[in-house]
Amino acid sequence: MLKAIFVPLLLIVVGSGWLMASLGYLPDGVNWLWVGVLALSGVGVLISGWNRFSAVLGPMLLLGAVLSTLRQMSLLSL
Repeated sequence: MLKAIFVPLLLIVVGSGWLMASLGYLPDGVNWLWVGVLALSGVGVLISGWNRFSAVLGPMLLLGAVLSTLRQMSLLSL
């Protein structure tokens, strides 16, 4: 069942993100492709099955997406 709704849900998320970026609701200067790939990879790992590998890699990819967004918005400095 999850595979049946993945593509339509992905299209809705990408379309919503594109619309929000076009209308100016998302901040400029953020590479949303990179952040989206990281976040979708993290979600994909988590929904593929729960084991030691996915329990570590999924949250790390999601955290990487959040930290990358914060860094690109200059809210996080090194």
